[in-house]
Amino acid sequence: MTTQRPDQSKAPSWLPFAPWLFVCLWSAGYGVAKLCLEYTTPLNLLAMRFVLTASILALPLVFYKVSFPSWRALGPLCLVSLCIHVVHFGLVYGGLSFGASAGVLALFAASQPLLVEISVSLFYRRFPRVVTMTGLGLGMAGAAYVIIMRHEFSAGALLGALMGFLAVVSFSIGTACDRYRTKNESPLAGYFVQYLFAAI
Repeated sequence: MTTQRPDQSKAPSWLPFAPWLFVCLWSAGYGVAKLCLEYTTPLNLLAMRFVLTASILALPLVFYKVSFPSWRALGPLCLVSLCIHVVHFGLVYGGLSFGASAGVLALFAASQPLLVEISVSLFYRRFPRVVTMTGLGLGMAGAAYVIIMRHEFSAGALLGALMGFLAVVSFSIGTACDRYRTKNESPLAGYFVQYLFAAI
């Protein structure tokens, strides 16, 4: 006689709201960072971000007794962390502190999926699709249009915009590296290592 087990795959009740919560948090990121940088420096904001996130991830890591990644996996994880967290957010916060508007950096961030596809194509030694290159060109043209219409021609604003673009390039390279590498570790352990490395 088989006993009926409760359905463990049932989705939690809050799951339908998760995408909307993510969009709200993500869209507010640049504006909140711009506001925070009026009271602190980019390096302090980076340190607080990485230390706080690593501390939060450490709790479920210990509670669920998640196994730590192997020594061989640490190198690629640290490389991904360097591109996605350290360089990306460092350039974003630096660009905002130099005077770039959050809207311009958000436009650069919108081109991120295209840059990721281009980076993956280069990893596999393929030429990116024409439609991808066209979309990237339109995105850059949109960012340039916003800069021109807002008359953001000061040296600090232009340098900040350039840093914002390089931040998205770094994020795209890190994402491509993350897709390219072999993943044997738990996602929770992988994220913990990335944020711990970034905090150090």
